[in-house]
Amino acid sequence: MNGQTVVIGGLIDHQMEKVRTGIPILKDIPILGFLFGNTRERHASSELFLFLTPYIVATDVDAELFRQRIEDQQETIPPDVQSRNLTPPVPPVIPPVIPPVIPPVIPSEESCSPGVISYLPHGGASR
Repeated sequence: MNGQTVVIGGLIDHQMEKVRTGIPILKDIPILGFLFGNTRERHASSELFLFLTPYIVATDVDAELFRQRIEDQQETIPPDVQSRNLTPPVPPVIPPVIPPVIPPVIPSEESCSPGVISYLPHGGASR
């Protein structure tokens, strides 16, 4: 059995999809509905098999030769496939820009002229 490939098992999947399209309500009328709608069927099959090739490794020399053979087979895979990252990229999280809070400017007593009415926001007193 050394080096002979055997099939351990497999899965077969059959799917049938039936889709009814057409003018709403009218396509559902018994007997006359076929005039206002269409039925489409889709059949799909898939098969998955598990193949196993056992190797008997009796000595360390056999193990080293077998390891070298596996590494040689990996070299036949194009480098761009080996190094391809198969996980989708995650966009960087950019924190929101919060503008700085600028305190209101409240004029001092010296900056106000006598007899001039000034408006002071945030509950400030006016003259």
